[in-house]
Amino acid sequence: MKNIEMKNVLKLSKFNLFTTRKTIFWWCVFLFLIMTMYMMLFPSMQDMAEVKMDAMPKELLQFVGMEDMTDLGNHTTYFGMIYGFILIAISVFAATFSVGLLVNEENSKSIEFLNSLSVSRSEIYLSKYLTATLGILTVLLSANVATIFCGFINGGDTFEVLDIIFASSISSFVPFMFSSIGFLIAGLSSKFGTPSLASGVIILSYMTGYLGELLGDKADFLQYFSPFIILSVENTLAFEDSLIMPLLVYLVLYVGALFVGCKGYNRRDLKI
Repeated sequence: MKNIEMKNVLKLSKFNLFTTRKTIFWWCVFLFLIMTMYMMLFPSMQDMAEVKMDAMPKELLQFVGMEDMTDLGNHTTYFGMIYGFILIAISVFAATFSVGLLVNEENSKSIEFLNSLSVSRSEIYLSKYLTATLGILTVLLSANVATIFCGFINGGDTFEVLDIIFASSISSFVPFMFSSIGFLIAGLSSKFGTPSLASGVIILSYMTGYLGELLGDKADFLQYFSPFIILSVENTLAFEDSLIMPLLVYLVLYVGALFVGCKGYNRRDLKI
C-alpha cells in the first residue's frame, strides 16, 4: 500500500465516524438493552437449573452451548450462552457496516468527489477500516459493560469479572473476522459486495460450525469453519494449547482478507 499519509487517514476516519455516528449509537443502545435484559434474568435461570429437565433435547442444549441444564446456574456459563448469540448480531453489524463504508460513496454517486481530493485509495480504504474497527469496539464495549453491570447486581457467587473480561476479549475477535470478510467482498467488487452477502456468510459459518459440533467425531473438522464455535466463551475460558493454532490461522486470514481487499480496491474500476 503506497502513498499513505496518516493525517489524511485520520481526517477521513473522523468524517466517516461523524456520518455513521447514529448507526453506531443505536447499535450500542440496542445491544446494551438486550444484554441487560438477558443478564438480569440470571436469577430466574438459576431457579430453573435446580429443576430436572431431562426431556430437554441434547441437540437443543448443544445449539445454545450447554452440556446440561445445570449450566444455567453458573453466571459465566450463562453469559457464554447469551454472548454466543449476541456475537452473531454484532458480527452482522460488523460485516454490513464494513461493506457499507466501502461502497456507500459508489452507491450514492459521490465517489467522484472523494477521488477528486488529494487522497489515495489506500488512504480511503485504511480510513474505512479504522472507522469500522472503532465502531465495532464501541458496540462490543456496550454489550460487555451491560454484562459486568448486571453481574455486580445479581451475579452472586458464580460471577467472576476477570473470567468475563478474559473470555469476551478473545471471543470478541469473531466480529472482526467477519468485518475483514466484508472488506474483502466490497474491496473486490461493489456489484456483489452487498450487506446481504456478508450476512449470508455469517449465517453459513455459524450453521456449518453447529453441524460439525452436532455430528461430533464424524465431521468435527466443520467446527473450524466457524469462529463462533472455536472461539466460544466455553473454549476461551479453558484455553487449551489446541486453541492456539486455530486462533493464529484466524489472525492470518483476518490480515490476508484485509490485504487482498485493499489490493482489489486499488485496482478495480469504481462505479461512478
